[in-house]
Amino acid sequence: MSKKEVVIEKKYKIVSYRKKTDGWTKIYNSSFEYIESLPAFKVYCYLCYRYNEFHNYSFPSMNTIAKDCKISKTTVQKAIKYLEEKKLIKRFKLREGNDYYNNCYRIKYAIQIDEEQSKEKLMDSMIEDDEEEIVSVETKVEIDNFTTEEEEKE
Repeated sequence: MSKKEVVIEKKYKIVSYRKKTDGWTKIYNSSFEYIESLPAFKVYCYLCYRYNEFHNYSFPSMNTIAKDCKISKTTVQKAIKYLEEKKLIKRFKLREGNDYYNNCYRIKYAIQIDEEQSKEKLMDSMIEDDEEEIVSVETKVEIDNFTTEEEEKE
């Protein structure tokens, strides 16, 4: 018996975050798997917590995020970059005159898609959003007690 490493591909649909609860911060279950960086997960949760329903984005400063999450500003910057690469946030700045405001963050979330789910069902289940997309994530898993063909012949 030996170990074998298997790559499992999971597909996620990335859609806009909608905070529809009163007094609660909604974090989708798939976020626990999709966001592998602990500091990035903490920052993501904080941005969801600070999400403004009226404006449809979150806009705390990096210093505020660092202070409230009890992490360094450098860690916040890395976490924001990670979340952008995972397509969970889109960062932008609002400009009024010559002054810039804090960074603003459009928040998205990932929904895992079952492989059997047909494209038609997927299209029917999507929330209307021009910026939705599907991403794939590969995960390596070790299987114990795996028998190779050579071992079976013996």
